[in-house]
Amino acid sequence: MLYQIALHVKSCDTYRLGVAIDQVEKLYQKVSKGSISVIFLFTFEGIDLFYKHKISDDLLRRIEKLYSDGVKFKLVLPNDGEVKFEEYPFLDVIEAGLIELVKLYRAGYLYISI
Repeated sequence: MLYQIALHVKSCDTYRLGVAIDQVEKLYQKVSKGSISVIFLFTFEGIDLFYKHKISDDLLRRIEKLYSDGVKFKLVLPNDGEVKFEEYPFLDVIEAGLIELVKLYRAGYLYISI
């Protein structure tokens, strides 16, 4: 079975993000890496986690570990936004979150809003 999960992070609530990361970590312990595809999509206030540096060092380490396991992290960056990408090399910048969500839906991803 292929697990395809899109986690849409619309809030800068680090507690909720931490819970989501915890669940993905547990999922990766239960299934083989080749049978899972997880994408975190940061839009709306979720951008502030990186734009305003609201994300803790612990969460960053956990995200980097998931990234090394194959989890993708995508960020919709507003035109006036500046994110120091050297601090967050795991982030892929995309232009439109809605288009990305449609692509993921068509590809069969389960959508979860955070």
